[in-house]
Amino acid sequence: MAIIVTVNPIPNAHASPLYEYYNTGEDTSQGVLGATWVGQTFTTSSIGHTITSVKLLLKKIGTPTATLTVGIRATSSGLPTGEDLTSGTLDTSTLTTTNAWYETLLTEYTVLASTMYAIVIRCPSCVTGNYPSWAEDGSSPSYTDGQAATSTNSGSSWTEASAYDNLFE
Repeated sequence: MAIIVTVNPIPNAHASPLYEYYNTGEDTSQGVLGATWVGQTFTTSSIGHTITSVKLLLKKIGTPTATLTVGIRATSSGLPTGEDLTSGTLDTSTLTTTNAWYETLLTEYTVLASTMYAIVIRCPSCVTGNYPSWAEDGSSPSYTDGQAATSTNSGSSWTEASAYDNLFE
């Protein structure tokens, strides 16, 4: 006698919808260390929603042991501005030496519809030779709802990096 058991997977009721993202075309990366912060602006869809996490395509250079902060900020003239609206942290020692997706949980924050925001990552305690690096598309960046940005003075001022798009979900 044979018994056949059929198991139907239960959909993940906790899976969050993917609203804004740019997740293809990785061919270079940008280091995040000391006063060098990296950002990627994005424009929300026509529906406001709550952000609870962000995924970034990251790797480590060397053996960093510092904390990486991932924040969401408002923008002005297409660049990050002000303080974090929400943020979370990631232990850089957990990163691999090849690009992989890392999710950072954020304090819940509701974004407005059709509004530009910026993902800003920073690692002030990271140093040359030991730091995280954020994957970018530098050969054919095609994210039309935002752009990469860099700051070399801990976020006091930002420069557009329109030749790149950082990968995020």
